[in-house]
Amino acid sequence: MRAIVIVFLIVSLNSYSQTNISFSNPMAEKILKVEDPWTWPGYHEVDLIHNAYSYCQFKELISADSLRSYLETLTSFQNRNTFSDTTSTEKGIGAARRWIMAKLRSFDYPPNLGSRFEYSYLDFNITNNTCGSGRLRNVIAIRPGYAKDSAITIIEAHMDSRCGGRCDTACVAHGADDNGSGTVMVMELARVLAYANYPGTIVFMLTTGEEQGLLGASALAEWCQQNNVKVKAVLNNDIIGGIFCGETASPPTTCATEGSIDSTRLRVFASSSEQLGSRNQARWIKLNYERFLAHNVAVPMQIQIMNQEDRTGRGGDHIPFRQRGYNATRFTSAVEHGNGAGNSDPNYHDRQHSTDDIIGVDTNGDGKADSLFIDFNYLARNTVVNATMVSLSAIASPAPNFSIDASANGGAKLSIQDEWENKRFLLGVRMAVSSDTTYMFDKLYHFENVKDFTIPGLTQGEAYFISLARVGNNRPIGVWSNGELLVAQASTNDIQEYEMSYAVCDEGFISSPERKHGLDFELQPNPASDQLTLGAKGIGAFDYWEVRLRDIRGRNVFSKSLMGATRFSINTQYIESGVYLVQFIHKGDVVHNEKLVISH
Repeated sequence: MRAIVIVFLIVSLNSYSQTNISFSNPMAEKILKVEDPWTWPGYHEVDLIHNAYSYCQFKELISADSLRSYLETLTSFQNRNTFSDTTSTEKGIGAARRWIMAKLRSFDYPPNLGSRFEYSYLDFNITNNTCGSGRLRNVIAIRPGYAKDSAITIIEAHMDSRCGGRCDTACVAHGADDNGSGTVMVMELARVLAYANYPGTIVFMLTTGEEQGLLGASALAEWCQQNNVKVKAVLNNDIIGGIFCGETASPPTTCATEGSIDSTRLRVFASSSEQLGSRNQARWIKLNYERFLAHNVAVPMQIQIMNQEDRTGRGGDHIPFRQRGYNATRFTSAVEHGNGAGNSDPNYHDRQHSTDDIIGVDTNGDGKADSLFIDFNYLARNTVVNATMVSLSAIASPAPNFSIDASANGGAKLSIQDEWENKRFLLGVRMAVSSDTTYMFDKLYHFENVKDFTIPGLTQGEAYFISLARVGNNRPIGVWSNGELLVAQASTNDIQEYEMSYAVCDEGFISSPERKHGLDFELQPNPASDQLTLGAKGIGAFDYWEVRLRDIRGRNVFSKSLMGATRFSINTQYIESGVYLVQFIHKGDVVHNEKLVISH
C-alpha cells in the first residue's frame, strides 16, 4: 500500500505544467547563469568581508523576536492561497508577497553603500490545475557569490497557505506554522547573511503554489535544468516552528499522545536512495551539526535523518529539485499538529490546514497571543541550523568525479577523474562507506595528494556504497557525491578511520581541538606592535599551510598561504589595536589557534 501511495504522489506532483518562466529582474537571471560576474554586487569586496559571520555568531544574531514580528505581519493577510486576491493591500497572496519583497529589501545595505542583493519575482504560467490557471510569482533575493563558476545554494520555503479545501480562497487561512514558520525563517536568514560574503551564490526563495502541486518550486527547478544552472544544495523548510503533537500526524512521527511536546529534535527528509546525493546531503547536515554546533549551543538539537523523502502521502518543495537531479532535503519540526486533512473533514480537529493554524491565543485579554502554538525559541534554533548549513554549502567545494575498478589487482581501485588545477589547493578527499540500511556513513577515511587508491576494509562478496567529498584550502568538507555501488570481488586490508575534530566557539571565534600533527608553532611577539613573526616547524618541503588573522567578528584581516617555508613576518602597524585570533591551517584542517593582542 505504501508503494502505491508514493507512486500516486509523484505522478500528481508532475501533472501540472509551468510555462513562460521568467525573472522580473534580468540581472537575477545573469547571476544564476554566471554571466558577467564582474558586475555582481559585492564581487569586488572579497578582501573586505570574507565569511563575515560564522556559526559562532549565528546563535547571537538570529532573533526569536524578529521571527515573531515577521510572522505576526504575515498571518495578518488572512488568506495566502495561491489563487487568492492579488490586488488588495490588506489580504491575499498579492499583499503577502509584496510585503515579503519589501521586507527583504529593507535588510540590504543603505542605498548610499550599494545593494548586496539582487531582487526578483520568478513569474510563470500554470495551466490544468484543479484550482485554476494564471500567472504566478515566487519571491527571490539573490546574494551573489564571488567565485565565477560556483554552484548555487537555494534556501526555500512556501509562502502560500490553505484551509481544508485546497482551492478555498475565501476562508481565513493564517498558515502560521504551514508555512509561515518556514517563510519567516528564510527572511531572517536573508537579514543575517546580508553582510556576509561567500564564494557561492545564495538564493533565498519564497514559493507559491506548494499546496496545489509544488508549482513554484517546480518552476525554478525546471528553469535551472533548462539553463544548465549548477545547484550545489537545496534546503527546504516547511512546518518548522511547532512543538505540539496533534490528534493526527502523518507518519513517520513520534507523536504518541495528543499534546505531547518535542522541542529538541529536527527532522531531515531526503530520498532514501543511496545512489542519490540527497541522501548524502542529509548526512552532511548531521555531520556538520555535530562538528560545528552541538558543542556550541545552549540547547543542543537532535538532527534526525528520516528514511524517506517526505511524510507518507505528503510532499514538499524539495522534491521537484531532486526529480531533476539536484541534491535536495527538507527540514521539518519533530512533531506536527495534524495530517493535513484540514477542516473540510468534520472529524478533523487539528490546526494544520485549518483556520486554527495561528500563532497562539490571547488568554489575558491584552490583544497579544500569550499561549503560543509556535515556539519561537525552537524556530530560532532551527534557523541557526539552516544558517550554518547555508554558509557551509556556499563555501564548500563541489563533489569530485571518480570511477571504481572492482576487478583491480589487490582489490577495488578508486580513481579521481577531475583534473586538479592546483594540487596544493585540493589537498585531499574524504571517502565514505555506507550500506542501504544505515542512516549515517558506516566509515570515513581521509586520503591526501593522491588520485588513485585501493578502497580499504572490504570483504569479498559484500555490497557497499562509496561516496567522495573534497577537502582543502581551509574549507569545510565539501559536498558529497552520489553513492557508487560496489560489490567487492576481493577483501582488502583496513586502515585507520578519519577522526572528526569538533569546533568550539571562544569569544566569538572558531577554534578546533588540536590533533596530533607533529608541528610546532611560533607567534612572536605577543602582544605585538609593529612587527609579527609567525612560523611552523616540521613543515615538509612540499607541504601547503596557511595562516589567517581574524578579528572578534570573525572577519579576515590577513591571510597568507605558503608551501615549504617555515617562517615569515608581517607588518602590523596598519592593523588596528585589539584582540585577534591567529589560525594555523595544515592540510585543510585548523590545527592550532592562538589569541593575539595588537597594541600600538
